[in-house]
Amino acid sequence: MISQQRSQIIKRNAQQARLCKKVFKLASDLEKDKLIEEKKHHREQEHQKVSQKRAMVETIENYYKDKIDMLKDRIGQEKFERHVAQEAQKKALSQMKKELGDQKRKEVERYIRLL
Repeated sequence: MISQQRSQIIKRNAQQARLCKKVFKLASDLEKDKLIEEKKHHREQEHQKVSQKRAMVETIENYYKDKIDMLKDRIGQEKFERHVAQEAQKKALSQMKKELGDQKRKEVERYIRLL
């Protein structure tokens, strides 16, 4: 009988050991899965932060690119307007010169006729 009790105790101890190993393995697997999920979540957050930073930089770059393009357009428009004004001024000066020349010639002709 003692041997039978001993055998049962050994079996029970072996069962408890197997049960403890199973519980430990389950706990380890759960912890491992939890760590994997946390790592995955952290990577996703980092990826999202990088994407947000990239989008912010792109937004800022586009803002300044638009500003530069607007300034280039404005400078081009001002150059064009300045060119048009210079041409108009040249034309006006040429017209005045012609009119003054005509007026001078008429004055000279009038003086010649008076003499």
